[in-house]
Amino acid sequence: DTSADRPMGRASLRTGALTEDLTDSWLQLNGVSTGELRVRALRLPGSSEDPSVVFAGTQLKGMDPTLEVTLSRGIDLISCDRLGSSDPFVVLTYGEVRHKTHVKRNTLNPRWAEVKVLRYREGTQLRLEVYDWDRVGSPDYMGYAEVSADTLAGSALVEQPSVMTLTLQDVKSGQLEISVKRTATRVSRSRQRGNMFDSPPGSPQPSSSPSDGGPTSR
Repeated sequence: DTSADRPMGRASLRTGALTEDLTDSWLQLNGVSTGELRVRALRLPGSSEDPSVVFAGTQLKGMDPTLEVTLSRGIDLISCDRLGSSDPFVVLTYGEVRHKTHVKRNTLNPRWAEVKVLRYREGTQLRLEVYDWDRVGSPDYMGYAEVSADTLAGSALVEQPSVMTLTLQDVKSGQLEISVKRTATRVSRSRQRGNMFDSPPGSPQPSSSPSDGGPTSR
């Protein structure tokens, strides 16, 4: 259902003009002030009246493809304290990007609702590691979950959150609920010449190691 999606431009390619050789074209987006879409496609051998078309891939230029990931909550996390509770926080790692959430005190079902905007990078893994904060000593490990950027992008809707529940590994129980949506930001010509898949300008810098526990909240 794409009824809630907001168009970000349109481009068309006449499939009848495709051959059995790979076509690699930049198409100007219509209906917007800037943006191009690179389309790579070919026609499979067969009837010219009913051709089978294979799209080898697409790429946007003039836009930053981004994923807005919200770490919503933890569900049924393991207890690390003697009283049967934990003080959980999450370390998010995505390529060179690193982010640490606030600590939630005395709970196995924390709610963070923290948002991180990431540039889409094909094949990159989003890793979420959960730790129990301790006032003295190193934090206790509470499991991890991983999901690829391709899976996130495939499940995400444009400007509308899509919810995913990830089961934590290496522990007997625990899940993380995240939501993700696709966005795209116009980029200047100078930024187009650089790496458009790094952390967006103004985003939080990588946090320090898990051992310091991070900021706390109740």
